[in-house]
Amino acid sequence: MKRPLAHRIIDRIWSEAGDRLQDPVRPPEASGDPSEVSSVSSTMEWPRACAALAAGTWTSHGFRRRKSVRQVVETLAPSDGRHFAKWIASHHPEFLNDPRVRAANDWGDPIQAPSRVLGTTRAWSPTSLRYLAHALWLVDSGFIHAGGTAVEIGVGFGGLSAMLAICHGVSTAMVDLQEVERAAALQMAELELAAHAKPNKLPEADFCLISNYAFTELPSELQDAYIDRYLRHAQSGVILSNARVFSGRIGGRSDEQLVGILQAAGVPAEIGRNPAILGPADRSCGVSLIHWNHAHS
Repeated sequence: MKRPLAHRIIDRIWSEAGDRLQDPVRPPEASGDPSEVSSVSSTMEWPRACAALAAGTWTSHGFRRRKSVRQVVETLAPSDGRHFAKWIASHHPEFLNDPRVRAANDWGDPIQAPSRVLGTTRAWSPTSLRYLAHALWLVDSGFIHAGGTAVEIGVGFGGLSAMLAICHGVSTAMVDLQEVERAAALQMAELELAAHAKPNKLPEADFCLISNYAFTELPSELQDAYIDRYLRHAQSGVILSNARVFSGRIGGRSDEQLVGILQAAGVPAEIGRNPAILGPADRSCGVSLIHWNHAHS
């Protein structure tokens, strides 16, 4: 799907401005044993950046401006931010002015797109708008209920976990590299949401399995381990799949193969393409929505 010319021009300007405004300082070499190479992002400087944050070598101020962070999690352009802002304004406009949401957006001092470009009253990180929209959509669509529990595979800096906690009191077990889990837990603590950050283990109650892109960036062996440990126990699940981008590069599974494996494990997964949860960049890259809900099957 080709994006409008105006969006491409604005996004190109944003990209070039971001390259000038970002902090190029590289994270320090990690002490001790390095994390196992287990995903696409594990081969980048991202885990070292999280280790520096968790250890206090870096503070959260300016964290989301670091080049090593922007390469992995602070990736959305204004056209995506505008898409998600419009959806939020149509469904839950009160959260665009919620001070707790604003605090989550401002945490880490991200580069923010101007309000005029986004169609909002204030500047936002486009990535924060996606986290907010996803958190609201997950509850609206019945995948998780207010006060419920989620397991998120691939937590970034904890942005989605924070929005789920703020908007609906959801608690999240954050599953990732150890350095990343510690950094995300620190973000939750600094936002006074530590009670909603759960340990990396199988929850006792019904839970929703969430993974934005990360699951389809994993090798098949690790996917199988997570399916056995988490996915087959999940009451519901939502995986944003970029398998069309990475399956060939890393020898991973296609959407169809992954759905077949899940169904064989007793997970009633199917492929959908929902415009509310997929932004312009998702659609242009062929990102799919893999989802299931035992309550509705």
